[in-house]
Amino acid sequence: MNKNGCVFRRLAEMEAPQMFDLIVQRIRWMDEKGIRQWNVTGYDTAYPLESKKEACRKGQAFGLVDAEGRILCAAILLEEDEYWPRDGVNALYVHSLASRSDCPGAGAAFLRAAENYAREMGKEYLRLDSQTNNEKLSRYYIEQGFREAGACVDGPYSGTLRQKKL
Repeated sequence: MNKNGCVFRRLAEMEAPQMFDLIVQRIRWMDEKGIRQWNVTGYDTAYPLESKKEACRKGQAFGLVDAEGRILCAAILLEEDEYWPRDGVNALYVHSLASRSDCPGAGAAFLRAAENYAREMGKEYLRLDSQTNNEKLSRYYIEQGFREAGACVDGPYSGTLRQKKL
């Protein structure tokens, strides 16, 4: 439990709709803010609710959950990632990170908790990718301690690989 009474934990399959709703909310937020990312790449279609249910069944979906059971931030944490070269680095990979827009700091708190979880697993790095042309998000990840480590492409998505040494 952290100082705000939130818990970082695996999500149950019944929580997958709430996790998916975070993504849908963020897509609407991107539309409102004029950010071209998940809202223009068909993210919610490429990674539908069923993909979140599957991640929950596999024990890969994690959330920062408040005392009322609301998921404030969630992501899928993987031990391998097709976007990254097989470089032998012992890393944990963050995918589909989304937080509630009305909960400032939830994303940073989730990343800190994911870092601690990765350390407990004996990982050397926490890795993720982000839309290359999203300057604000790039600055955010730099502020969180992530450094650029390459590039990836997936259909219409062009991403920057980022990692943080643990």
